[in-house]
Amino acid sequence: MSDQYYPNATANIGSNQIVTLYLGDYLSSGESVDSVVSVTEVSGKTGLSIANTQVNTVADYSEPDFDIDIGDAVQFQLSTSSTVPITYLVKVVALTNGTPAQTITEFFYYSFIEPCEVE
Repeated sequence: MSDQYYPNATANIGSNQIVTLYLGDYLSSGESVDSVVSVTEVSGKTGLSIANTQVNTVADYSEPDFDIDIGDAVQFQLSTSSTVPITYLVKVVALTNGTPAQTITEFFYYSFIEPCEVE
């Protein structure tokens, strides 16, 4: 499994992917994501499974110049029952711990593609 940090991401058909969606750009100083309200497919396509939604509980400093602190992202697992390449539009809604709390809504495309063949 691999993490994805970008609003447009891909995985091979048949894989289960952990997605980390960074929301830190929406947060005020001292604020963090408190809860995930929903993660849904909104383009009307079928076959997308969404599981294990949560606020990130582990910091990720693996990318130079891009830190994800605890509470700066939401994480979830995506998989598809489709056997052909397909792109889904995913909507994520999260609440912050600010006073007043913000409701953050983010959309992104996630594509499942054919694995590359090795000759």
